[in-house]
Amino acid sequence: MTIETTTRFAIQSIDADAERGGWQATGEFVNQQEDAAYGRRAEIYFTPEGGGDWDAVAHLAMRGSILPQATRFNYKASRTQVTLSTTDAFLQNAGLQGIYFFSTASPANPHQIANMNLGKIIQHIIEQHCNVSSTAFIQTSTGAYSANLVGGWVDTTNVDTTNSTATSVYTVRASNSIWQSMKQIAANEFYVVYMDKLDRFNY
Repeated sequence: MTIETTTRFAIQSIDADAERGGWQATGEFVNQQEDAAYGRRAEIYFTPEGGGDWDAVAHLAMRGSILPQATRFNYKASRTQVTLSTTDAFLQNAGLQGIYFFSTASPANPHQIANMNLGKIIQHIIEQHCNVSSTAFIQTSTGAYSANLVGGWVDTTNVDTTNSTATSVYTVRASNSIWQSMKQIAANEFYVVYMDKLDRFNY
């Protein structure tokens, strides 16, 4: 997809929050309300200055999705206030069914996992129980993987499935928040789940 640039976005703040597990920026579009579509993917760049000179190359500050907040009008302009957030904002409010995981040498369904550990459970949830992954393949009812990608926008390859704590069985209770469920799993082995500034998932 071609990147469209704009000079009508004024950034007000940008920050990361370890407790929230992601990045967030606030700002406003001036006379460009149509660009503030809900869920639209966007990137913020900055140009550093030092010693009176500006860098020749712009640097990526963060990548995320637009969440419109409010639009104000006066006789001079329209100003659309938005939040740009990494994908944790969506997962925070996405429900998750109850799941029983079982470790076995010969998996026969997606919730049976060979050499199971908590990292593999996290990987299954982020890749198969929501549609955000751009790097995972869709799993079939037999536990095998199809040739079709999930089709999302988040790189989910940085999940530690090597050093994570092994477990033979594990129950994930139904939840109103996939994000909170994954944080609870991570707490069992002092791991964290978070989105980095490029909106990549990390465990």
